[in-house]
Amino acid sequence: MKQCAFLLLIFTSQLFALPKDSVVERRATVGVLLREYSLSGPNVVNVLEVDLRSPHLRVETYRPPMLTKLTDQVKRNSRSGHTVVAAVNADFFSFETGWPTNSQVSAGVPVLAISSKRSQIAIGTSNHLALGPFSFSASFYYADNASFPVDVVNTKCPVAGAAFYSLFRDSLTLRDSVSEFLRLRPTSSAWSMNDTVAFEVVEYCRNRSWKLKDGECLLGMRGPLAMAKDLRPGKLVKIFFRFTPIDFTFAELISGWGSLLHSGTNVAAISDTNEGLTEKFTAVRHPRTFAGFNADTTKLFLCTVDGRQAKSIGMTFKEMASFLLQIGATDGFNLDGGGSTEMVVNGEIINSPSDKAGERPVANSLQIICKD
Repeated sequence: MKQCAFLLLIFTSQLFALPKDSVVERRATVGVLLREYSLSGPNVVNVLEVDLRSPHLRVETYRPPMLTKLTDQVKRNSRSGHTVVAAVNADFFSFETGWPTNSQVSAGVPVLAISSKRSQIAIGTSNHLALGPFSFSASFYYADNASFPVDVVNTKCPVAGAAFYSLFRDSLTLRDSVSEFLRLRPTSSAWSMNDTVAFEVVEYCRNRSWKLKDGECLLGMRGPLAMAKDLRPGKLVKIFFRFTPIDFTFAELISGWGSLLHSGTNVAAISDTNEGLTEKFTAVRHPRTFAGFNADTTKLFLCTVDGRQAKSIGMTFKEMASFLLQIGATDGFNLDGGGSTEMVVNGEIINSPSDKAGERPVANSLQIICKD
């Protein structure tokens, strides 16, 4: 029997001091426990506890080409040797554009990269985790000791600046009306953030349109960057992508909005000030998706709490933070909630989404992968 298909039911109760609280536990796969808490409130909270020491498990982010239901995102990203065991919805997003509102990195490639005050989690190797906000910066190196800054990834190029466009952006690139482009081809399929990525110049163009193909990327420029005209096809160039203050290389990053815990301290009360939130959002009970990890970064907790229902009323920021502390987390943050809140385990929707239509299409997800 494959590790990823193993399922075991265990029933326990009375984990919390309140007599009405109880929990049902089952194993989603080796290294991943799923617990359903029935709490006084009332609230129904589902928690995935992921053992980050398990060699066959990976934590990845996923970005579909458009707003997509979570069950479909799981199916699209599952393949032989790469099974999506579980997933939760992730960042806030625009219904108009279908894009997440903040930075994301998937398999080392930036989906969207900007500097922001919003909370983000970066996932590296060897249990390396970091909780932001993080500042993004990048530098384009085109000759020895010659470079200029790259301001953003896959969003509008600033005046007199530069923007990098990865395959995630595709044909939407030229809606940004950038006047000059370098078409680039990466020399390796293995990317990491906080590291250098090498490219081969394909061509320099002005005001032309195309669809990116074969893993190509674009560097769009505005202003007096005339040096680009001298970069001939075949020239090797480099871009150094950095998120500070992260001090390790990483391949996955996802954003949310609102820090809950920092080093074992409940910081929900200051999320309003630090991240531009209001009490109308943080102090009112809603369906929520949130995440945390323990002090030695060996365990990741992915959580959903249902809301707007008789059996589950949802949580405030302070209540989410308190819950994370009780289950052993020391750091945590809030992801998109409301009708977006959803958890899928082994292809099954575990929670009760609050929208009348059921699943809501979302922009991206945080997934637990089993490498068979």
